[in-house]
Amino acid sequence: MLPDLEPMEYGSLWLWDKGAHTIVCGAARPSDLDQPVLAAIRSFTDKAKEDLAVVSRRIKEREEQILGKDWAESWHVGLPNYSQSEQRGFQIGNIVWLYNTILMYGMLDFAKDRYGTLTGNAKRWDSNKTWKENVFANPGFNWMPGCAYDEAYDYASELKDVPEQNLPRVLEA
Repeated sequence: MLPDLEPMEYGSLWLWDKGAHTIVCGAARPSDLDQPVLAAIRSFTDKAKEDLAVVSRRIKEREEQILGKDWAESWHVGLPNYSQSEQRGFQIGNIVWLYNTILMYGMLDFAKDRYGTLTGNAKRWDSNKTWKENVFANPGFNWMPGCAYDEAYDYASELKDVPEQNLPRVLEA
């Protein structure tokens, strides 16, 4: 049996448990702040810690069931993020994370929305500018940094640190 824990409350508790001291949540209306406030109030209770552990365990179990234990534990190894990408700020780690999110939770619309920001960033990328100039000139990098996949680009150097057993799934993503 899962505890009565809303996703926003779980996310807030998870972040605080990992040491974050500040959270950001988009609020379209005042009531959108209810769950983070409830999480803040509950965060000091033993019950909140118990609930967090139960949900976290269930998520880990699902991750291993759907993705496989080896992939679940190592999918991120060697993947560069946008700041480590040599040429265009490719957000390879985030792209693979979106792939996993679709497989685990069926969140295709969410993944399309997030990937759409990467696509917009890529369209605004100016190859005549430096990496730093592009990042600071591109408003999408504030919200979702990085650029989408470019089929014309050779990713061999970007993926050089990915374990050999992970490379087929990274390329599939």
